[in-house]
Amino acid sequence: MLGYSYTVKKLDTAINERLGSIPSGLWTEEDKELSRSLTLANWDTAGYNPRWPEQHLDENTVTVEHENILKSVFRLPIRLLVQHLSHDIKHDGPTILSETSITERGDLIRPRINHELLARCDLDEIVEVERWDMS
Repeated sequence: MLGYSYTVKKLDTAINERLGSIPSGLWTEEDKELSRSLTLANWDTAGYNPRWPEQHLDENTVTVEHENILKSVFRLPIRLLVQHLSHDIKHDGPTILSETSITERGDLIRPRINHELLARCDLDEIVEVERWDMS
């Protein structure tokens, strides 16, 4: 298993309707900026499968739609996102060599977080977590 790629977005009906009506390959720069303006956090996990956010499905605080074999979309309250990001996420797979870095087993995974947008959200607000399986 290679891991997952996560993107967490704030739900905004008007923006989501606009972007949903246009194939992403045809988005203008303005459309791309609108999409980025809703992004609360994103990160990749390599060889790390914490069963997040599935572990919360039994609590009825999380819903999931499996759009295809590689993509799942979860809806959950921001408090579960904040709780998850407050713990260290460590790389648990083989060494990864890229053009700009080397990732070793045990290295911390650093999510990119939009702290300004996150601070303006209510902890019970529902967000969308798009998760791609990178297998």
